[in-house]
Amino acid sequence: MWADYSNDSGFMKIKKMLLNSIVSGVNLLGVQIEKDFVRLVELSLNSHRYRVQACLNIDFKELTDETIIGELKKMDLNSKFVVASLSHSVVTFKEIEVLKNLSSKELEKFLRFTLAKDMGEQENKIIFDYQIIEEGFSKKVQLVAVKAKYVERQIEIFKKLGLCLKAIDVDIYALERAVRHQLKIIKGLVVIINIELGRIFVLVLDDKKIVHMCENFIDAGDKNLLELINSDLEKIQADISQSIYQVILAGKKASCSLVEALGSKLKINVSLVNPFFDVEVSPNINLDKMQKISPMMPVSFGLALRAIKND
Repeated sequence: MWADYSNDSGFMKIKKMLLNSIVSGVNLLGVQIEKDFVRLVELSLNSHRYRVQACLNIDFKELTDETIIGELKKMDLNSKFVVASLSHSVVTFKEIEVLKNLSSKELEKFLRFTLAKDMGEQENKIIFDYQIIEEGFSKKVQLVAVKAKYVERQIEIFKKLGLCLKAIDVDIYALERAVRHQLKIIKGLVVIINIELGRIFVLVLDDKKIVHMCENFIDAGDKNLLELINSDLEKIQADISQSIYQVILAGKKASCSLVEALGSKLKINVSLVNPFFDVEVSPNINLDKMQKISPMMPVSFGLALRAIKND
């Protein structure tokens, strides 16, 4: 099944996070929780250089809140502040036009009413953020919203761990941020292909924004990844006028052999994501283990990175 998220939103690029109360000058944990894994990066900023203090990937067939709490309790973490992600699959993206003369209070009331109706939820059970992107005879507003229960669940998990959830971001923005940090300068179009068990998620970036994103759900044991990825790229190329300059693979199923095979087929630069590029690493971290899980860690790294940069 092919799911194209770019048609709903335009595409949105909201700078603020759904829940945002950044504390500067301290280590911060970036934590990505999904139904079958938890990934964590603890990041600090010392003398204008980032340092990874801890990193962790835990895979389970099905994670419970109790399992998450138990595993994280085993870690020796310096930070008490967490930045967590929400999966794009539970987030609503929307772009609407509203009357120009609405006050801030009237605008928020209208947006909450509209989102609650679209999401089939009570107004007091949603959390949303918005950004005005265009003003003329009316205002064009981009929105991101989620049911409050998803945020409340994460708050409760970290509360039981004695940690404070300071911010929540959407996974796709954290992934984008990690790749931009790695590349520094983006030329042409860069395609990020995040390959997990059962799904391939694709982000296309230019030098300023996300220009396309889509998701392809696959059988967990599918061995034809090369053909599936090539098919996805052909669909994307048909929708976008610019040519693809570079492809970056990420996620559990990304591998050096897939990089080599895809590069040979596409005849363009293909590489593995490396969120830990140009950062210091604590001597307490096993570098071999860190390198092995590196392709899975860009989202959690991007969460911690945004919190420290506060962009």
